[in-house]
Amino acid sequence: EQQFYLSDGRFYCKQDYLYNMERKVLSALNRNYHPACFTCTACGMCLDGVQFALDKNNQVYCLPDYHERFAPRCHRCKNAILPDE
Repeated sequence: EQQFYLSDGRFYCKQDYLYNMERKVLSALNRNYHPACFTCTACGMCLDGVQFALDKNNQVYCLPDYHERFAPRCHRCKNAILPDE
């Protein structure tokens, strides 16, 4: 006898239900998040599928905000020196 699960008004077999649930979970930094809840500490941008960086306190930042706050600065122009330069 196979079990079925009701989700969003639709019935799913166990395999499809688990697959559907996996798509709703973002795993990062050994924790699980709703994709919309994994956001940049500074600007609040959703980081689902986006590269991010951590500060020394494990705060999560999108790369532009991380570089703006923590990248070394050019002595002359004072702009951030980015890794790809």
